[in-house]
Amino acid sequence: MSKKLRIISKKKQPRPRADEAEFGKSPEGIRSCKRCMSVFYKKSWHHPTVFMEKFGRPAPQPGRALCPACAMITNGQYEGELVLENPPQRFLEELLSVVRAFGARAFQIDPQDRVIAIRERDRDIVVTTTENQLAAKLAKKIQTTFPPAAIRVRHAAAPSDVARVRLTFFRRETPAWKKRGAPAKSPLRRRGTFHYAVRRRK
Repeated sequence: MSKKLRIISKKKQPRPRADEAEFGKSPEGIRSCKRCMSVFYKKSWHHPTVFMEKFGRPAPQPGRALCPACAMITNGQYEGELVLENPPQRFLEELLSVVRAFGARAFQIDPQDRVIAIRERDRDIVVTTTENQLAAKLAKKIQTTFPPAAIRVRHAAAPSDVARVRLTFFRRETPAWKKRGAPAKSPLRRRGTFHYAVRRRK
């Protein structure tokens, strides 16, 4: 059974995002996340290689703390939720590939933007993210790649920043793994329920 995710609640802040506004008071000086190795410097988080290229100095050794995104994942929290309703089964593998690739690109651009998990819920697919706008952008990407589909966005009441996005595909199909005589495994079950954008580095 999938682990239930708790919703993170924070005060509303204007865009564009600053780390202090998005995740609370920032640490002072230079910090390095002990899990993903991201470096905090000058009010932003950077990948170690980007930090070295941009500031001309090696990344510091990892400390004892987690960056906000890793802390969110560890605590079972999320800020964006995307529900893919009635996804086209004949394109399910391709659809999941788009989700994973989109999350990987987002993480390359900003180490705090991540697809946290992909899981099944009845006939739907649920994707959680560390950033609410990431869920909306992912929905638009899928909509243009696998039409026809409609997007609905619902924001939680203040002071929460959580956004719930629903992408509804217009054609309902019976999943191949639920048809009589078919193997009782979905593409997600074959690969595992949860897919994290960042794994702990050894």
